[in-house]
Amino acid sequence: MAGANSEIDTTRLTPRIGEMKDLIESFSHCPVCHGHLHFIHITDFSTNLTHETAKCPECGTQHRSVLHKLQ
Repeated sequence: MAGANSEIDTTRLTPRIGEMKDLIESFSHCPVCHGHLHFIHITDFSTNLTHETAKCPECGTQHRSVLHKLQ
């Protein structure tokens, strides 16, 4: 068991391509015009699902539509 002051190695948890700054940029900015994406989350508690969409207000394209299951 790791001590309280030990650092956690998160490199194994998710695949990493590039630097963290580049990953955040690719997640939060439009690949077409590089505008900031706007995220919308709609939760349906009867089915325990959250629908996430990401749309660029600059060029109007929708880039992400994901269903997340709530625990």
